[in-house]
Amino acid sequence: MTTSDDLAKQLEAFVGYLLCYDRVDRMNVAAELDLSVSQFKTLFILARELEPIPQRTLAESLGLSDAATGRAVDTLVGRGMVHRQADQSDRRVKRVSLAEAGRAAIEELERDQRARLRDFVSSLDSADASRLHEALRPIVARPDLRAHLEERTS
Repeated sequence: MTTSDDLAKQLEAFVGYLLCYDRVDRMNVAAELDLSVSQFKTLFILARELEPIPQRTLAESLGLSDAATGRAVDTLVGRGMVHRQADQSDRRVKRVSLAEAGRAAIEELERDQRARLRDFVSSLDSADASRLHEALRPIVARPDLRAHLEERTS
C-alpha cells in the first residue's frame, strides 16, 4: 500500500521532471525576448487577468516593491507588451493589462509547452500512456481542477 509520503515523493519527482523538461526552453524564450525574470512573471500574471489590475496588486503578486514593479512595467510598456492607464475613478492608481504583443508571447510559450508535453506523452509506451490517462481522469474531473482547466482554455 502506498503511503501519502510515498505518493507525494513520486508526484514531486514526476512534476519536477515535467517542469524541468519545460523550464530550460522557457528561460531560453525569456532570454530571446530579452526579459528579466520579473518582466517574464509580469506577463504570466497579467495573462490570467480578465481586466486591468492596479499596479500595486501586480507588485504584491510579484513580491516586489512598487518601484521595482514600476521599472518592470515601464520596460514592458515601452516594448508594447503591456498597457498602463490611470484608473478612471482615482487617477493616482495605475492599472496594467497585457497588450497584444504580450499576449502573443504568452500564447507562443503555451503552444511550445503543450508541444513538449505531447512529446513526453509520445515517449510513453501505449500501456503507460493508458495508465496515466486513467489515473488522471478522476483527478482532473475535480471541480477545482476543472475550473482551472476551463479558465486556461477559455
